[in-house]
Amino acid sequence: MWPFVLALVLFVIGSIGYIFNSFIEGSNQGQQYKMNKINEQNARLENELLRQKLAELEKKNNLR
Repeated sequence: MWPFVLALVLFVIGSIGYIFNSFIEGSNQGQQYKMNKINEQNARLENELLRQKLAELEKKNNLR
């Protein structure tokens, strides 16, 4: 009788751990997705700023 009870208790503990770990992994994936989106937006803004600076320098260079 005791081995079955022990097996059942260990199975329940393992299941709870597995479910908890699944939630953590899902949360980490969501955070990674958000960071990727932020990094893409930052790259776009940086490219736009560089284009504006290049246009200003070209304009300044053509005026000379």
